Amino acid sequence: MVLGTYATTSKEYWDKIQKRADEKYKGMDMNFTLNLSYSESDDEDSKGGKVGITVPLYNTSAKRSKLDEKRSFLKEGAGYCRQLEESTNNIEVVEEQIKLSKAMMYEEGASGVEAFLKLQKTLNEEKANKNEAIRNIEMMLKY
Repeated sequence: MVLGTYATTSKEYWDKIQKRADEKYKGMDMNFTLNLSYSESDDEDSKGGKVGITVPLYNTSAKRSKLDEKRSFLKEGAGYCRQLEESTNNIEVVEEQIKLSKAMMYEEGASGVEAFLKLQKTLNEEKANKNEAIRNIEMMLKY
């Protein structure tokens, strides 16, 4: 099964996660401004005045909350990137061990076959861990 429609390395995924976090948790910096004016021109003396009020629609506690959510999102993404890196590296190591084990399997007999099968199982587990990390990252990027 080939996964990874967004990227191929953990670095590329990390860049995508950071971009997604910026989009998802950017919040909004908006203010509501109301200006009122009054004038009466029937009189010789022109009466009038202006009143203005500005109210922030996005307060600092909401901004802090968004930043906390963003940090949590990035921390989760960093964990998945780490899982991806570890699994990728472990797959390379186990594949080399399998090559060596295959060469020695005939000399060692049953114990060599058993060691070979254990390495195959480990390889499959590492591939599953890698695919799980990729699925989790892609889920974070999509939703």
